[in-house]
Amino acid sequence: DPRRAGQNPTRARVALTFTRPTAGRVRLAIGDVEGRRDATLVDRESPAGRFEVQWGGQTAGGAGVYFAGLETAFGKRVVRFVRTHS
Repeated sequence: DPRRAGQNPTRARVALTFTRPTAGRVRLAIGDVEGRRDATLVDRESPAGRFEVQWGGQTAGGAGVYFAGLETAFGKRVVRFVRTHS
């Protein structure tokens, strides 16, 4: 279950936290409203536990609406956040 940490909208880094009840493959990616993938933050086997991943927006096209998608064997969850001009 990905959760957005911090303020929304944000100018700063985005901290995304998620908890895995069991070990397994996990993929966490950032995309924009037009469906383009901006960054893949995690794409690997992962142990069970709580994790935090940060995204600084360095690959983003600037201000806008972004989505963080977490995919596991249990399904896919998406959270929306807004990045403003720095």
